[in-house]
Amino acid sequence: MAGSGGDAADENAVGGDDEDDDVLVVPELARYKVDIAALSETRLSEQGQLEEVGAGFTFFWSGRPKTERHDAGVAFAIRNDIVGHLPYLPLGNNDRLMSLHRPLQEDKFATIIRTYAPQ
Repeated sequence: MAGSGGDAADENAVGGDDEDDDVLVVPELARYKVDIAALSETRLSEQGQLEEVGAGFTFFWSGRPKTERHDAGVAFAIRNDIVGHLPYLPLGNNDRLMSLHRPLQEDKFATIIRTYAPQ
């Protein structure tokens, strides 16, 4: 669902030790006209969502508990105009698995699954 091709983008590292790391992803998403990006190694704890004001994207993430190390995590970055039309928000199962149900037409959905399995 990126640009006109309809593919979901796959990027790495949204979080990290530097709080500005997540901001670096947003210009690239806009540059490549990405609608939905599946992200890994976000290094964000627990689950949550954050709308980047002015950037046009909302981030949904699933990571480890705050008491554990933050070296994994998965997320979706979704254009705000798409988020407003989603019947269900992305679901984080754990720090390595997250899913998104995207409506296609009538009662048909595409399920996008983001997995993280480092070597």
